[in-house]
Amino acid sequence: MVSCELAWAVLNVVTVPKFYNLTKKVFPGCEELPAGVQGGVVSLVFNRGTSRGETAGKCVQFGIYYRKKMYVELLNKSGK
Repeated sequence: MVSCELAWAVLNVVTVPKFYNLTKKVFPGCEELPAGVQGGVVSLVFNRGTSRGETAGKCVQFGIYYRKKMYVELLNKSGK
């Protein structure tokens, strides 16, 4: 059995950075968003994956919606 301490360490040292980096590839510029929004986008990638192709089905529209939402947030933050 894996201890809670070891599982927590793996989550923070391996899993979160891995999915944060994947998120930056799928949603370029997301690191400019507020921390809470970044967390939500990372959660989206963690739970739904990075695929935005035809095989992703419903997830494609879901990803496009959130990508547009992210860019609107970036524009609002920059004052444009």
